[in-house]
Amino acid sequence: MRSYLKFSLFALILTLAITGCEKEYEPIEKVDEQKIQSYITSQKLSLTKDPSGIYYQIVNPGTGESPKNSEIVFFTYTAKTVDGKVYYDGNSYTTYANYLGYVKPEGWRLALQEIKKGGKIRVVFPSTLGFGRNGSGLIGGNEVLDSELELFDVKSQPEMEDIIINKFIINNSLSGFTKLPSGIYYKIIIPGSGTDSVTIASTVTVAFTGRLLSGTVFDSATPEKAFTSRLQSLIGGWKETVPLIKKGGKLRILIPSASGYGVSGSRAILPNSILDFDIELTDVKNL
Repeated sequence: MRSYLKFSLFALILTLAITGCEKEYEPIEKVDEQKIQSYITSQKLSLTKDPSGIYYQIVNPGTGESPKNSEIVFFTYTAKTVDGKVYYDGNSYTTYANYLGYVKPEGWRLALQEIKKGGKIRVVFPSTLGFGRNGSGLIGGNEVLDSELELFDVKSQPEMEDIIINKFIINNSLSGFTKLPSGIYYKIIIPGSGTDSVTIASTVTVAFTGRLLSGTVFDSATPEKAFTSRLQSLIGGWKETVPLIKKGGKLRILIPSASGYGVSGSRAILPNSILDFDIELTDVKNL
């Protein structure tokens, strides 16, 4: 009996000790709300709170139709945390296409319902309407996000990307580009003076710089350490444009995602990314 009482007393003391050591954590909803309120105050924002939990400001209401859950919507987005970490800025031209009813995170879907096609909206939303505790890709867990969404009044991804490419050309004061039927824009800087024509079966040696529209360089090769490959093994944007120059030639190309890495992306290249290349053809070999 004494042993039992001693064991019971020990168990009680252990339980109290463990309970005393446990920290009380505030619910994530409360933590997120505090972050949002502090952010709104510090940034002097004028946002409307929706019953769903998002805070938004309509930058441009749009003039098209209101988006429906059953239709595909096409939009660009930015994403940064209320702590100041920028994931995607306005120069990234990151695009998204999906049925509105399936748009993730939920904070974006709710915000898009507040505008019409052609509109733009800023939205701040808690992690419970974002990417939750697990995060997604570059975005960490339990992040309160501040995003700007521009909803395009278009019917297809290529149509949206063509608008973006033209906006990029204008914003960067570029000129002299020609558009191909595929949607690729190219500008021949130097036509080249080689005698061999480039065909799809050619082996080409090039120096190049590949950039996202944000200006981020994702790959490059110098003339001293040039890149060599069969042209037919390369992305569609190169297959169409490299044959437009000869050895010694240079060109710049703006490639829609369908002629680049498409919906899959590649390493540092997000899905549906428009690409910007400077290419110098240093050698051509035909069998």
